[in-house]
Amino acid sequence: MSDLKDKIESGNARLAVIGMGYVGLPPAVELARCGVATTGTDATAEKDSQINAVRSSIGEYQPGSASRRALV
Repeated sequence: MSDLKDKIESGNARLAVIGMGYVGLPPAVELARCGVATTGTDATAEKDSQINAVRSSIGEYQPGSASRRALV
């Protein structure tokens, strides 16, 4: 566990989020905004396409273009 803590503190942590719906998208975007290298994907190609086009797959949560650039 101290390995993970060291990675977080040094900025070398990476996060993968599977599922870009109501549960996965908001924390993925917010952690990416905080500087955590974040990769998000979804089983639905349409959601992946929407996020790549900086459109939220969940209507009330609209990530900005800066968030999309952070979410690789």
